[in-house]
Amino acid sequence: MKNKMPCELIRDLLPSYIDHLTSEVTNLYIEEHLAECEECCRILGVMREPYREPEEKEKQEIDFLKKIKKRTKITVLRSMLAVMAVCGIIWFAKVFIFGTCAYSEYMDCSVRVDGNQLTVSGSAGDNDLEIAGVRYSEEDGVITISFRCVQKGPFYSGSITETYSAEKEITEVRVDNRIVWYRGKVISSVTSNVYHTKHLYIGNMPENIRTANALHIEKVLGDFTNELQTGKEPYEWKLILQEPFTSQEILTAKEAMRSYAYVMLAVIDNLGKVSYEYTADQEEYTMSITSEEASEFAGENIKAAGADAASLERLLEKAGLVGVRCAKPADM
Repeated sequence: MKNKMPCELIRDLLPSYIDHLTSEVTNLYIEEHLAECEECCRILGVMREPYREPEEKEKQEIDFLKKIKKRTKITVLRSMLAVMAVCGIIWFAKVFIFGTCAYSEYMDCSVRVDGNQLTVSGSAGDNDLEIAGVRYSEEDGVITISFRCVQKGPFYSGSITETYSAEKEITEVRVDNRIVWYRGKVISSVTSNVYHTKHLYIGNMPENIRTANALHIEKVLGDFTNELQTGKEPYEWKLILQEPFTSQEILTAKEAMRSYAYVMLAVIDNLGKVSYEYTADQEEYTMSITSEEASEFAGENIKAAGADAASLERLLEKAGLVGVRCAKPADM
């Protein structure tokens, strides 16, 4: 029988031939091919060789690779643990030793000024924090204090008292942006917040709202909407109160309305009139306060009463807004 089968086909059949899965006719073709083809005979011989264990050299190479892999895993694990340890040390140092800058509203601070000598006493308002350090900066008699706080621990005490000598006579002291002392007058946080909202034009509604928020008007009088009259003087800001008052609430509410109006007229330069629309016992009312009335209350031009932090502090004290109301009239 003349063999016409190609080598590729014979090699595909060799696994089945070895396992005795091919027919007698196929075997005959395969064997005739193998008798003439040395390469296919060699491949058949390799396929028939039994599995052998790796030689000693191969075993050594395999063991070496396993050791390298194990050492790599140990090295990676140690590196990860080292990184975690370093991060832990950095976190511990930041939280308990170095600390971070503390916002002024979270600090209880009092100052005493004598010429160019400043004495600062302070503690963290949060019982879980301690003062880690104080930094002073000075510019033209204005001293700015910054506190650095850490979590309570074994390294610092809960409060500090220290003295700073300025290069010039001190005119103003701040804790960050908050004014705490101005030309002999201790300034409350409410006054400082309101003073920072001082602006020129009643037509600037976002700035008006900043003033209202600093005075906590909404907490006391409830929600309100706004109307502005800027077509002719006196320029007017009308607050339309949304929540009705009872006869028991209205006297306190009207006192608050007047106090807020005095301060708004003081810190908004071209504001000439503040009005309120409100409902009491199902009746609608309007109350207006002019700059002239506010000046009469302040005992000076109302614009002068908002000219600096000390004057504004005196106005807020007189209006009863230092230790400002923090609840709606119904809760007073």
